[in-house]
Amino acid sequence: MKKNSRRIDGQFVPHLREMLESPAYRALSLSARRILDRLEIEWAHHGGTTNGKLVVTFAQFIEYGLYRDAIAPSIREVGALGFAEVTQRGRAGNADFRRPSEYRVTYLPTADAPPTHEWRQITEDDAKMIAQGARRAGSNSANSVTPKNRKPVPETGPTLVQKTGPSLSPETGPCQSGNRTETPVQKTGPLSRSYPSTALKAEAEGASVAAAAEVEAKLGAGVMGPMDCSTVTWWN
Repeated sequence: MKKNSRRIDGQFVPHLREMLESPAYRALSLSARRILDRLEIEWAHHGGTTNGKLVVTFAQFIEYGLYRDAIAPSIREVGALGFAEVTQRGRAGNADFRRPSEYRVTYLPTADAPPTHEWRQITEDDAKMIAQGARRAGSNSANSVTPKNRKPVPETGPTLVQKTGPSLSPETGPCQSGNRTETPVQKTGPLSRSYPSTALKAEAEGASVAAAAEVEAKLGAGVMGPMDCSTVTWWN
């Protein structure tokens, strides 16, 4: 008996020529094709009976040759282009709560339904745009990964305001000193006098009225000369 030369020895996954020539298939990235390849392998491992409940973990995708950062964008891509869908979304956690995602490949039959071929709805004009948009869809999400080299912005502490001395009330009429014009302070009592900044410093350090009088005597004797028009008020 002559052997049939068209027979395929071993398991195989049927691909329509129409699908291989379609705009959606040609727009697939290499990582997206590896996603489909690994799902097809899982389908074949179960004899073609578990489509819709295909379980492939991230670790299995990585073992097959995908980079971890490329898995999620590629899964979104094959879904947007109509080749596969997530039928049960997984969740992370400890052993009691962790659950892998489940998938259905649209160009393969399920246990009770024929293929649906959603990829046929993708047109030539839209294929590349849909693929690129799906790969970028998660880049601005709340779960996106923060760049490793980015340093956190330090929190600023409370603003420190330097305390100033007692307020000096202006006296009417400016005091001329060279090219500057400054306003002396208002006299407030019988012992109140206006002194240069040396006296202002003396008061700030808690000098007594006697010390101020000594400064006044030196000014009258010509020992100390006025340095500027800064003034201070002295009182008992």
